[in-house]
Amino acid sequence: MNTHLLLVAVSALVAVTPSALRADEASDPWEGGEARLFLAGRADLGTFAHVGIAAGYGKPHWMWAGVEARAALGIDFGMVAANLRVALLVGDLWAGLRATRTWQHVPMPPAIGLEDVTDSGGFTYRTGDLFASGAVPTPGGLLLWEANFVRFLDAPPMAIYEEWLKVVCVPPWCGVARLGWVARLRDGALNVGAGAEWAFLDGRGGEELVRVGPMLSWRPFPHLVVQGYAYFPVSDPDHLGFLDRINATLVITYTIATGTGSPVFP
Repeated sequence: MNTHLLLVAVSALVAVTPSALRADEASDPWEGGEARLFLAGRADLGTFAHVGIAAGYGKPHWMWAGVEARAALGIDFGMVAANLRVALLVGDLWAGLRATRTWQHVPMPPAIGLEDVTDSGGFTYRTGDLFASGAVPTPGGLLLWEANFVRFLDAPPMAIYEEWLKVVCVPPWCGVARLGWVARLRDGALNVGAGAEWAFLDGRGGEELVRVGPMLSWRPFPHLVVQGYAYFPVSDPDHLGFLDRINATLVITYTIATGTGSPVFP
């Protein structure tokens, strides 16, 4: 968390330095590309490690349709997924299947007011995922929205800590909605703002989980983006440990695709 706050401070400093000292890239290289058949890759490294491979038609990493395979490795879990995806200006929609293995967390009694996530050797669960997101231009920035629907396929009817969404849910459903706004600074190379997330479909009743906090993204080089967020609970039905209550991510993202020249770093 201290690293995240440090990054916010550094990014804010970059935003107010004279333009002659710029080291960031204002334009998204994928937006200006040509529609084509492609293979593309993405790698994220930070609070978790993630790789994705996609094949489709369109502008990779911008507007396209096709299939993708993903794998992620976190402190508490690992997962693999396969999706169908359609990314358009009005929104990004993808649906697929995911298998998640927790290293320690196991199902818990479906009660309100849990004190901790039960650790006992871990278990594997499978889900069907439907995620949608988009951005709406506003004066000075972007309004960001996201909806996540997870359908447990084989989990027992107990409280499950859904590792990808970091929410305690009782099957068969788990759902989280997010809404935020970021200011577009440095001609769009730096986006800084705040958002909120709401666990609207957790099958538990009682007080709902709502978290709020800062978010940012910064493109220092054409194919490299630093992005992160940190959501802290303002309403919570449970009393979990600090790391299980918050939802925080800080990663460096690198993207590549066929039909594009090799990236050159200044």
